[in-house]
Amino acid sequence: MESHLNSRLICSPVDVLKKKFIGLSGLSTKDLRALEKDQAWSHTVIRKISSATSTAPRYWYHLNCDWQFHKYLSTRKPTMEIKAISARVQTSSEIQSPGYILETKFLKPTRRSYCSLERLIGVSCYALNNLVNGKHSFTPLTSYRLGRSFDTDTKYWLDLQSAYEVHILLRNPRRLETKTINSLTRYRDSIYARGVRSSPQRGCQSVHPGKYLLHQFIESSGIPEINWRHLFCLSMKHFKKILSGKTEIPLLLIIKISSVFNTDVGFWIELQNRFLAMKAEHDYETLSRKPQRVVLLTTIETSHCPHRILVEDFLKPMHISIRHFAKHIGLSGGKFERLKKGRRRIDYELAIRIGQALDIAPHYWINLQLEFDIYSFEKGKGELSLYLS
Repeated sequence: MESHLNSRLICSPVDVLKKKFIGLSGLSTKDLRALEKDQAWSHTVIRKISSATSTAPRYWYHLNCDWQFHKYLSTRKPTMEIKAISARVQTSSEIQSPGYILETKFLKPTRRSYCSLERLIGVSCYALNNLVNGKHSFTPLTSYRLGRSFDTDTKYWLDLQSAYEVHILLRNPRRLETKTINSLTRYRDSIYARGVRSSPQRGCQSVHPGKYLLHQFIESSGIPEINWRHLFCLSMKHFKKILSGKTEIPLLLIIKISSVFNTDVGFWIELQNRFLAMKAEHDYETLSRKPQRVVLLTTIETSHCPHRILVEDFLKPMHISIRHFAKHIGLSGGKFERLKKGRRRIDYELAIRIGQALDIAPHYWINLQLEFDIYSFEKGKGELSLYLS
């Protein structure tokens, strides 16, 4: 979670004004010094600056809020980190495809069309539509782009794809052994029990499963590779590519490998997804057109309170009660009830706690609260305050 807190490059709004808009703003040095002394810019000041610089007021609202959060983190006392909360294990009838999860949990909440998301994510409208409808699988490149755009791990999308393929296979197990079926079921349930987002596993092996198979099993067996090739019913060329780490291992071959060497199927799938995720993050960092963060650029449906999004989009799909979640993040029932009724705002500390529990960047919740405050202010339903501490 610490990486989420420090992953953004934060600049002071005054520094941005000096570097980008000093010629347009019409503000003197004396005015800038006065602004630097303020903890947060007022609504009136932001309106003047946005008018003078021909920029949207929301740009300065979010910039100012990010800066205040950055200052809050620098003075925040270290506390015990809240563990990520686990969802209830889903039954087979509740298993959802990765395309459905992408649409309902990520694309729809942005309130944007696929064409507008295409420019931000770098995935075409046609490809997004095929992913949602289940016509295309989630490749490492697509998973990397979605991970960068929606603040998730690259491996999260690969895990969802693998778990759903396992689920489809378990619908018609054919001649699978009982031990293999149990192993596949454990892997599928463990992926879906992680909740809305899975956290990256630091310090784990990132070796290709083909190379791991070669060094740990085949070489130590003393049996020639050509015999293993016949056993797995593969051409020598394809078998060589797998052992050298040049191609992925299909699911049916993974099942056969785990059966031959008496290992868990989930071990090989996890090993492959971890390798593909780390390779994607390494290879695609040089992309000329990098995906942008959609979470922070999105125009959400601001008529919804942040607590409603928390309950409807996160807690209910994870089958977690409000009381259990409030206890998990150290919030009393009364305080959570006030948050539920819109009488309490999500401040910086609460955003950090919710972010740690759900493994989501706290900026997501801060921006939800800020957008709702702006909406309420514009509708004349409340005052706009840039202080969330």
